[in-house]
Amino acid sequence: MESARQSGNWREMRFDGQCYRTDNWEKDVRICPEGEVHPGQSTRVAYQWRPSFSGNIKVTVHAHKADTGGGDGVWVGTFRARDGVGMEAKLGEFRIGGGDNTGRTETYSVTVDPGNMIYVIVDIGGESTYDKTRVYIDIN
Repeated sequence: MESARQSGNWREMRFDGQCYRTDNWEKDVRICPEGEVHPGQSTRVAYQWRPSFSGNIKVTVHAHKADTGGGDGVWVGTFRARDGVGMEAKLGEFRIGGGDNTGRTETYSVTVDPGNMIYVIVDIGGESTYDKTRVYIDIN
């Protein structure tokens, strides 16, 4: 999770036996099994992957709304980052509307090495109501 939106200060979340959650006031922020994520009003969530090799990879990201009862949707961004430097390259981004239970799938090609990380970040569209989303990531 990001300590504050756009801060670039990422930290691990606490596992409560079912989901990873924040320890702050935003109790609905979570990453759970089967791809369920929920960003908060001040907290973005992300999956992080660290390669143990150098080479070319493909990152496929699919996202769709799991709670389509309202809200303004979510933003999904995929980045390559480097330890000690931060975000190096935006691989791509897309939005999912509040009622979109079909979603979108994007595939990005990128070169990585052991100093890199791949982040798939999920953020609110404008407010966090009804933002339970399913995100599936395949890296090969």
